[in-house]
Amino acid sequence: MTKNQEAELVRLTQQCWQHYWQLDMDFMLSYCDEKVTWIGAEQNEFIRGLDNLKKNFAELLQHLRTCHLLNQEFYAQQCGKNTCTVIGRYLVTTDETNDYFLQAQQRCTFVWGVKNKAYKIIHIHVSNPMGELKVAKGERFVNTVGYMANKYLEENFKQRFFGKQITITDVNGAVRFIYLSEIMYVKAHRNDLVIVTTGENIEVKISISQFMELADSKFLKVHRSYAINTDFMMKLERYTVTMKNGEQIPIPVKKYNGVRDVMIKMHNCK
Repeated sequence: MTKNQEAELVRLTQQCWQHYWQLDMDFMLSYCDEKVTWIGAEQNEFIRGLDNLKKNFAELLQHLRTCHLLNQEFYAQQCGKNTCTVIGRYLVTTDETNDYFLQAQQRCTFVWGVKNKAYKIIHIHVSNPMGELKVAKGERFVNTVGYMANKYLEENFKQRFFGKQITITDVNGAVRFIYLSEIMYVKAHRNDLVIVTTGENIEVKISISQFMELADSKFLKVHRSYAINTDFMMKLERYTVTMKNGEQIPIPVKKYNGVRDVMIKMHNCK
């Protein structure tokens, strides 16, 4: 084969995988020889013949998610007069439209032949690095791993951008999971505590002192009945602090200077 033909087969191999991972398997199948063989990453993927491969792909479509390829490398190897082997490796990465995230390395070997002046795929071998992915029982694709990875990323994102989460029971007995960064301030109400968040007010059966034990360093008790999240403080003036929702929190006269000094130190301002 000429160098131009080798380059064309490298391009076609890459296109076959692009279409495959966009769930358009007909593109690859259109180039397959009637006697094509496929050895895949699954234990039972040892397939002979185009009809059997079509059946396998039809079953796979029920499990796969759309993906795109990153870090692609494809090379023509051991090309003769009428055959050419193309090897490749790439990262399979789920599209953003999916409900989970997954990324895994995959390697492939395509053996191309020329029949009746047309390029035909004679053999395909696909593999993943040993132990990289675990398929749950009854699955043909690593969906469970993908959901677990997505959950991990979501929690990691929340931890980075929302910080610590507290678990607390409200007055109705419901268990609430609240990120401290969503709390603007808390205020004592009779024997309970009202947690004012960016989305709702939650009444819980704990004291303000108990809440401060759960809170992080951004919270400051400015009054015996109030503790504020200083990230939501908009204005400090004599004996009041105005929050970003417009609420004015009272500061006792005797505590004002001490509260002011702490707030200045927390925000590194003069």
